[in-house]
Amino acid sequence: MAKHRKQKSIAAFARGENPFAQLDATVRALHTEAVETRYLEWKSTPPFGAAVTSKIKYRIVKAVLAFANTDGGFVVFGIIPNGTWSGLKKAELDATDPAMLVELINSCVSPEVVGLNYTTVKRRGRWFAILHIPPSPLAPHVTTKEVVEYAPDRRVILPKGAVFCRYGAKCDLATATQFNRIIERRTAPLKSELLRRIREVEIPMAPKIVGSSTTPTVLRITSASNPAATPVRVTRNKEEASGVVVYEELDYAIFEEINNVVAAGKLLSSGGEFVFEERIYHRIYAERQHIRNGNEHEHLARVAITKFYAPMMFWATKLPPQTIAELLQLFPFSSKSPHMRILCRLALLLGDAVLDWFASKLETAWRTHPQPPEHVFLMRKLRAGQTGERRLTALQLGERASIEVPGENRAVPIKELLERRQDAATFLSRSCMQVFKGDVGWRAGARQFDVLAYGSGLAVLGPSVAKLLPRS
Repeated sequence: MAKHRKQKSIAAFARGENPFAQLDATVRALHTEAVETRYLEWKSTPPFGAAVTSKIKYRIVKAVLAFANTDGGFVVFGIIPNGTWSGLKKAELDATDPAMLVELINSCVSPEVVGLNYTTVKRRGRWFAILHIPPSPLAPHVTTKEVVEYAPDRRVILPKGAVFCRYGAKCDLATATQFNRIIERRTAPLKSELLRRIREVEIPMAPKIVGSSTTPTVLRITSASNPAATPVRVTRNKEEASGVVVYEELDYAIFEEINNVVAAGKLLSSGGEFVFEERIYHRIYAERQHIRNGNEHEHLARVAITKFYAPMMFWATKLPPQTIAELLQLFPFSSKSPHMRILCRLALLLGDAVLDWFASKLETAWRTHPQPPEHVFLMRKLRAGQTGERRLTALQLGERASIEVPGENRAVPIKELLERRQDAATFLSRSCMQVFKGDVGWRAGARQFDVLAYGSGLAVLGPSVAKLLPRS
């Protein structure tokens, strides 16, 4: 008995480079869709022909740009609005030249959309045309001209300077969130390449490895131990060498230890926002002691608070009181951001004067509101639950509690970690590395170890910070 194979989704086909390589499967997936979707738009008429208006043409252009700027998709010609596959006349298909379609699209957009796939299919005696638009690595694609329909009234069909994206079954202007996704997709390959930290050098090698003094060998050296690997002897004596090993270089100064990961982020964002993802932030925090520049401490603290809700207490211990006072005011006190939790804990760890000031500002902002956000209740708990050990209060844990340790399949009592802060710092680094490797379940553990390792170091800064806080 043949096993039932799960049909590939239309989303998977849309994201592919050429879904028409599996044409029958692609058409089946398209035919199963009962409505237009994020990956599918229907058109009852072809893009060209005597009866085709500018409005029809440029709505097609708008759909293509939206798919290219989002996750890819299909425009199927020959389907009426209720989803019936009615088909096109053969003459209509013959009037549609794929080259003309590409020219129409790219006549009003920058950069040009590339990688489009076009085909025609016959299904149950009827003809259809299918245009596939893959997600574009060149996004965002921006319209470069305005197209206006003047009859019966002036109406803009395609605006100039617009970025369209796909939302459900509609094409609309890109939102700030969508712009962030587009930029992330555009910069991801570059970031990945930069993070390899590789240089091009010549390394003399033994004859057995290279075999020819004129043929360079590309070698990647890793830290993995492999007893079966061919041994390589490296020498600086050119008389002993018979070949070279070449490995690539991006820039000698781009990466030097963990500091230059941060520097690369600033290069990619022209000195502005931290462009790397949360995993890279945790990788940096795993080697936090190597960050030498005080300005980077502040930059990364702001990133942790406002972007990732990530561990940051080490940065705080390195900052001057004025900067910490500014960090406590990053969000308006009327903010509903869940990241305010970090600031609540930071205020507690800085001591009573800072805690009272922060709590007063929160209560004033939410005094008349019927449903304050969760961090307001957290602050009330922190003030009511103070014990001799502020780190326990910050974590809302008791001395008998334990925390799981990454890589050891055991839990360590909180009491031990309070006494051995270096152990907490070690486990913090391990947790951050687990997040970097993709195990996001360790994010909470990283925040807990962070408070245990560095929370007590903030108390000495508290009085100075309190004097710098505005009283009005």
